[in-house]
Amino acid sequence: MTEYKYNIRIDFVDGRNHFSATATSYKNKKDFTDSIAELLRQKLVIVECDGVTVFLTRDKILSIKFSEIEEEENE
Repeated sequence: MTEYKYNIRIDFVDGRNHFSATATSYKNKKDFTDSIAELLRQKLVIVECDGVTVFLTRDKILSIKFSEIEEEENE
């Protein structure tokens, strides 16, 4: 199975705070995007990354941005 790594940034409505993390997933970019969209449909969003769990309510989230981290070839 291929592992994909993503940088995730969640910006909050208050404009001052944000949450950044790196996630590893077995989902490709489209499936990962779909899973984030599914999270946003729920009232409570739970983000767990590197042993840190963050509980968010949807009305506090301004945006969720993510980008895939390209794997570097090691020779």
